[in-house]
Amino acid sequence: MTAAAPVRVLATARDPGAAHQIAAIVLRMMADPRFDAGLFATGAALPILRAAGLAPCACDAADGDWLATAERILADTTPDLLLCGLSGPDAALDEALVHRARCRRVAFQDYWGFAPPGFGSLPDLYLTRDDHAAAITTRSTGRRAVAVGSPRDDAILPTRRAAARAAGRARLRRPDRTVLLFAGQPFGDMPGYIRTLDTAIIAAQRVPGAWFVYLPHPKSAPEHIASVAARLAGMGEVAAFADVTEAVAAADVLMTPYSSVASDLVALARAEGGPFPPPVHLLWEDDLRAMFAANSGLSEPPGVSEGYALAAQADDIAETLVFALAPATQAAARDAARRLPPLGSATTRAIEVIAAFAQDAA
Repeated sequence: MTAAAPVRVLATARDPGAAHQIAAIVLRMMADPRFDAGLFATGAALPILRAAGLAPCACDAADGDWLATAERILADTTPDLLLCGLSGPDAALDEALVHRARCRRVAFQDYWGFAPPGFGSLPDLYLTRDDHAAAITTRSTGRRAVAVGSPRDDAILPTRRAAARAAGRARLRRPDRTVLLFAGQPFGDMPGYIRTLDTAIIAAQRVPGAWFVYLPHPKSAPEHIASVAARLAGMGEVAAFADVTEAVAAADVLMTPYSSVASDLVALARAEGGPFPPPVHLLWEDDLRAMFAANSGLSEPPGVSEGYALAAQADDIAETLVFALAPATQAAARDAARRLPPLGSATTRAIEVIAAFAQDAA
C-alpha cells in the first residue's frame, strides 16, 4: 500500500506570543512524517523562531501590500493547510494569508478569546489554551475552536527555573535588589497604559529594596522605550531579553496589565513545582479594560479568580506587590496552580487535532 503523501503545511507568525506557540508545533511537525512544513515570518517573530532552532523565511510587504505578498507566498508553496498565529490590532502577514488561502486554515490563539478580523476573513479552526477560550471564541466568531493547551508551556518544561533565574539576574544592573518586573505591552500610545506604568513606578518606590525593571514588548516604539528608561533613572532599568523565560525567572514579582508573559511565569513555576509569586495584573484604566474585554471576552485576566494571579488597583499596588512576596501567598499560588491541567501534552494534542483536520479535508 502506498503511503499517504505528507500534508504540506505553511506555518507563519509575526507576533511574539504566537511565535512561541508556532515554534513548538513546527518543531514537532518536522519530526513527523505526516507533515511537510514550511515556515515564514516577519518582525518580532523572526528572532524567536531562530532562537528555537528554526530557519524561517523572512518576508516583508513591498509598499505595505500584505495581500499581494500573501498571494506570492501561496503561489510558491501551494500548501494543503495554513497554520498561523494571531496578531493585532493591525493586519499583516498572518491575516493576509488567512484572507487569500484556499486551503484549510488553522490559527493558534495565544491569548484567551483573541480573534481579530484581519482583512475580513477568519480561520476555519482555532486552537486555544483551554475550554473557556474555545467557548468564547466560537461564540464570537461562529467558527470551530478546540482546546489543546499551550505548546509554549511544553517548551518551558525542560527549563530549570534556578538556572534561568541566575542567567536573568546576571543581565540586570542591580540583581541584589528586589526585582519588580513590569512586562510591557505595545500600548505606548494609550493614555491609560502610560498612567498605569507611571503609577506602578511610583508605587514600587514604597516596596523595600525595590528595583523596577521594564521589559518592553518587541513591538514597542523606540521613543516609548527611551522615555521609560529616562523615567527609571536611579530606580530601575529597561532590560531586553532574548529569552523571555530568563526575564520572568529573574523577577521577584511580575506585574503587567494583561500580557501572556504572566502565563509563562506560572508555567515555569509549575514545571519546577515550588511556591511562586503570583503575577500581579494592573487593569483598572477604562481604555485598557475595554481593549482587554474586546480582545478576550473575559472580565478579568486568567488566574485571578483561580488564585494563582492577583489583581491590583491604582491605590494598592505597593501593598499587593508586598503581599505577592510573602511566603504564604506564594505557597497558595502553587497550590492553586496545581489544579490546572498537566503540562507537557499540548504540543501532541495540537498536532493530532491538525492531523485530523487535514484528513477531514482530504
